[in-house]
Amino acid sequence: MKGEGMETFVVENPIAGKQIPEWMRTVFFDREKDIIYVPGTMADFLCVSFDGGPMVVRGDHGYFSIKWFQREKPKERQSYIELETRIREMITKLDAMLSARKGEG
Repeated sequence: MKGEGMETFVVENPIAGKQIPEWMRTVFFDREKDIIYVPGTMADFLCVSFDGGPMVVRGDHGYFSIKWFQREKPKERQSYIELETRIREMITKLDAMLSARKGEG
């Protein structure tokens, strides 16, 4: 999947004075399938490919289902669960803001 039809979110640079590449701060959300995609490594790309899991490729970078990371990386599972919660909270807030703006117009 190339990332078309996806909602794209880019987090601001979190560390003052250090430039984090935009691709590392980008998240995709497929609202129709309710899948959040986060950036991964080449090793993740190969593993997801072998697993037949969903992925988004944008430029030279792969983004993989956060649920895949939760399942396949048990040592980091809790971090990925917390990340998913924060992303979903952000999406809910943005949806509410957009809905409020539509109501004003």
